Amino acid sequence: MRILIKISGEALSHGTGHNYDFEYLNKIGKEICELRKYHTIALVCGGGNICRGAEFTKNGISPTVGHEAGMLATTMNALILADMIEKL
Repeated sequence: MRILIKISGEALSHGTGHNYDFEYLNKIGKEICELRKYHTIALVCGGGNICRGAEFTKNGISPTVGHEAGMLATTMNALILADMIEKL
């Protein structure tokens, strides 16, 4: 069985007001590792914990730059998640 998991960027902060709640990320990572024993996992994450393109455009930044910044935030989250899961 294949499973697709989508984790929002804001979930990575777990309501702490910081970009990341590493204790919570560790918990998520352990649960994903457990699932990987039995299933093929695809993991998708967002970048809303770091930036939101709409916030930039409201403040005069071009939509293109806002979208590019959002993609970079998503990439940063993917790197963090991948590294944590690989270490577990």
